[in-house]
Amino acid sequence: MPRRCVAAFLLLSFSLISLTRADSVLVRVGGASAGELAVVPVDLTAAARWCKRLPVHPASVKALSEDESEVPLQFVPAADFDPAENVSGILILKRPKDDDGALRLVFGEAPAETARWDGSVATDHYVVHHDAGKMGGLPSRIEFPSTGKVFKDFRWQDRAFEPTAGSFRLGDDRDAKVERISEGPLATVVEVSGQYSRPDGTAPRSEPQATYQWFYFHDRPLVYVTVVQRQKQPFTWKEVHFLELNFPGKDFLSWAGGEPLQSGPFEATEKGFSFSQWAALLDGDNAIGAMQSGNLLLYDGRDGYGTYLHAHRDVAWSPWDGTTRQLSAWLWIGSVENPSHAVQAAAHQLPTSARATVTVDAVRRRIETAENEVQELPPEKRPQAWWRVQGARQLEATGRLEAAVRAAEGQKPAEWTILTAGNLGSIFEKTNSGLRLLGLFDTARGKQLTAAEPLALFSVALRRVGSEEERQLNADSGWKRIEVTQREQEVAIRWSEAADESLRDIAVIAKAIGDPLAGAIRWSYRVENGSDRWSVWRTVFPQLSIAELAADARLLVPQAAGTLQEGVWQRNYRFGGTYPGGWTSMQFMAAYDEGRGTGLYVATHDPWGVPRICSRSRIPSGGRFCSVSIIPRRT
Repeated sequence: MPRRCVAAFLLLSFSLISLTRADSVLVRVGGASAGELAVVPVDLTAAARWCKRLPVHPASVKALSEDESEVPLQFVPAADFDPAENVSGILILKRPKDDDGALRLVFGEAPAETARWDGSVATDHYVVHHDAGKMGGLPSRIEFPSTGKVFKDFRWQDRAFEPTAGSFRLGDDRDAKVERISEGPLATVVEVSGQYSRPDGTAPRSEPQATYQWFYFHDRPLVYVTVVQRQKQPFTWKEVHFLELNFPGKDFLSWAGGEPLQSGPFEATEKGFSFSQWAALLDGDNAIGAMQSGNLLLYDGRDGYGTYLHAHRDVAWSPWDGTTRQLSAWLWIGSVENPSHAVQAAAHQLPTSARATVTVDAVRRRIETAENEVQELPPEKRPQAWWRVQGARQLEATGRLEAAVRAAEGQKPAEWTILTAGNLGSIFEKTNSGLRLLGLFDTARGKQLTAAEPLALFSVALRRVGSEEERQLNADSGWKRIEVTQREQEVAIRWSEAADESLRDIAVIAKAIGDPLAGAIRWSYRVENGSDRWSVWRTVFPQLSIAELAADARLLVPQAAGTLQEGVWQRNYRFGGTYPGGWTSMQFMAAYDEGRGTGLYVATHDPWGVPRICSRSRIPSGGRFCSVSIIPRRT
């Protein structure tokens, strides 16, 4: 029987050849105050290629402000960095004062090899030691210089576990690698890579691996940690843990965390304390804290499993069956009076709250020209031309610079379908194996409502009849046939012929109808299951990544009688519940910027009145977007 869902998005009313290819790669940094530290992910590949600056040597990248003065900056290569094919990584910088955030990058030659490194990183706040022969290269000794405290009797319980396969720890890898990959004016960055193993060196067949990057900042008690977890073939792990700092003794005898602040002693109670914003281990003036690191867990397990501080608890005990996953966390390590308040304060002003856009000055000028051209059009023609600017900006944000120029010049990509309903605009893009909602836009205010990197519009989980084997289909990949038809205010999309031959009898049909008077797009959605071997276990529609509309933007959450959340784009926030119910009383959500009078309303309407609707909203760690989804519950 087809699964159906009806949903609505509503706007809240409150020539390439002629371009001269300049040699300047521009980075515009927002969300960070002048003079403050910013830590932002970037992909420089397209811009560096446009400017013919490949290959890129990370240590040679410098930044200049508009007055040509050098800006303190480091470009840290990503775990899968390639100097010619994947120039991605993280920029660490201090934004100049009296500057609008626009920087020009300068690329130099490969620097000389650095002196041999002893594995330690020392700042005024901490000294951390890495040794490839201990704990898989993860930190094996932490010193607190101002108090003389040394913390070394601990272990990282970062592991992958599945009941039949057993447990495999990253710290048991005998061939781990430790490398200092960046040393500059702002930070020292250490990369640790290894394989999840047993003490005897055996590893599972899927060969799960992890690459950690530890960012140690010279002038503050902060450490930023990222991880890329990979396995060579899909395998469902019941647990995969990241940053579980476990110790058996009395190195830290008290704890603190939460909003409002809570604290207490460790008393070997074998109880856990869960926090969403921050948590810390305390020993007098010394502290190790974690912030904006998913759901945090403190466990009081002395004389048993051990006392520990755990980042991303919610992820650790959730199944992982993919081949790649990325996570990040912030740590606070130092010694001050009243360290719990210091960690709490740091949690609200982390450098990753900034964001960056990478472009080339020639592309930026062409988009600005297009914006002026659209404004000069007669009022009745502007609604049909909004995509030239908004679509070009979206392409620019994702590094598709040549396509951005063509869009700005009015050349609509052949794979695009554009639907405009009043002031709500949408762009659908066909790919080789799927279709994605490229973006939703407030066309009147020139505001993109969804994040630059879209989520799959839907996902369908299927379970093989008579077993617990699951397969998943997503809107943006895994299909051989995509049919899109448009008739005035109606767009019909059909996904069929899955690339997975065992799922070829599954099809998904979605229809979007524009309502210009309401500024809304109304959706119908169904899964057609022609298979007698697979059943539809769960489907999620729609899935949207909502952009940070403003620093003080609000999120309306269907919790209890409805709650307003502010600043959720800068913190770890999660909500989920089943509708109807006492804690999920409505099947809609909204995100809006009251100051500019713009936002997005997302709802599902259930004409049968069946209690199967679940609403979720969350802010992923390190992200600057909110994702919302509506899940029709299975019977």
